Amino acid sequence: MPEWAAKALANLLYEAATGKFDSWDGAFGRIFRRKKQATMEKKARQMLAAYDRVVELNREDPKENPIGHLLYEDVGAELGIGRNRVAEYYGRVKKYLEARRLGANPGTYFQTHPFYPSAYGQW
Repeated sequence: MPEWAAKALANLLYEAATGKFDSWDGAFGRIFRRKKQATMEKKARQMLAAYDRVVELNREDPKENPIGHLLYEDVGAELGIGRNRVAEYYGRVKKYLEARRLGANPGTYFQTHPFYPSAYGQW
């Protein structure tokens, strides 16, 4: 480790030990910036809303609302997101719920979590 980095780290640790910071975020900054965290929360809400609405409309009238592109388009119009995004969100949540129902091991369970980006590419 370069000397300047070691000194900076030592100073931060000393300041933390003497109570200068209320949390580690004060010393090192936030892990997720507010905007990124807000974006992730918004996507999570959209994802769950899309899944819930697809299931709700399909349960009301399965013949009139079969799960597919037309239903995704209707739900997307209601939520203000595209048909493909609704299909993606529905698929992610469905896969996650199926993995939980089947009692997937922790590694598989984590990778099928709908908010786990590397399983589906970056958001």
